[in-house]
Amino acid sequence: MTKTLGPNQKFFVWLLGLTGLCALFFATNIYGYYRFQAICAKEGGLRVYAPIERGFVHEGDELSVGFAASFAGVLSARTQSKKTGEWVDEKLIAGVGGKPNARYEVFPADKLQVPRYKWAWTNRMIENELRLYRTAIEITDLQSGKLAVGYYRFSYHFFNPNTVLLGAGPRGQACPELTAGDDRRDAIQSSFSRQ
Repeated sequence: MTKTLGPNQKFFVWLLGLTGLCALFFATNIYGYYRFQAICAKEGGLRVYAPIERGFVHEGDELSVGFAASFAGVLSARTQSKKTGEWVDEKLIAGVGGKPNARYEVFPADKLQVPRYKWAWTNRMIENELRLYRTAIEITDLQSGKLAVGYYRFSYHFFNPNTVLLGAGPRGQACPELTAGDDRRDAIQSSFSRQ
């Protein structure tokens, strides 16, 4: 004799099946978020391998040079102008770096001042990961050729923005989170020597 399911049991089976389908549909999102959390815990935030010494010229591309020039302890930040090809130095001359009152001056590079540090700012999608991106600010000591400071921020998009209707889906999450202030600025400033 076969036993038939009662109304409560049918509802439970139906609910279990629907839950299973949702879990299957969102499995990649769940896995991607798990990987994002693991990578953030392992690699996110500030990494200081050697303190940044104060009073030196720093070098970088046009994207990173303005950020580098804004730090207390940076004599000036040097870059090669894409327009003219000339090397120029940028220097904070008034106010506090990163604040609206900050004023900078750009002038021809002082060839007698050799850059000590090089800044690189990169943003890329991490290979073999699902919608996971890495933004890195890396400062290399040009004397030793070694990485002195790295600041790493990861972001994860819950859904593919290209497949969500009108881009209305949740955007995602980042770590470390940036608060009202600029945490990366404070973190990097803390890596400068106290002298």
